[in-house]
Amino acid sequence: YLQEYARAAGNPFTTADRTILKELYTTATSADVANVGDTEAADKFAQFLSKAAEIARAQWVQFGAFNMALGLGLLGAALLLHVVVLWVCCLNTNPTTSVVNDSSSRGGSGGG
Repeated sequence: YLQEYARAAGNPFTTADRTILKELYTTATSADVANVGDTEAADKFAQFLSKAAEIARAQWVQFGAFNMALGLGLLGAALLLHVVVLWVCCLNTNPTTSVVNDSSSRGGSGGG
């Protein structure tokens, strides 16, 4: 999975990270580990997976200050636009222009 991700993402891992992961994976899959028992083999794979997760988190959880500021600016602009539109709509709606219950508008004679 890491090799496919690195290929698709333009290889975001450093050479040192790739070397460490390759060594841990080789150790975990070596014939020596297979001969020592399941517990030690599981420990070697756990070391590899822990290091892979640590390196991956460091790569995947990066927030650039510029992109964060740009996103917050766009969010603020959208919020401001919504406020302005609501403000204009509320000003153009006159609550006093409701239908008046007028007897002349119903065609009545007005005198009962």
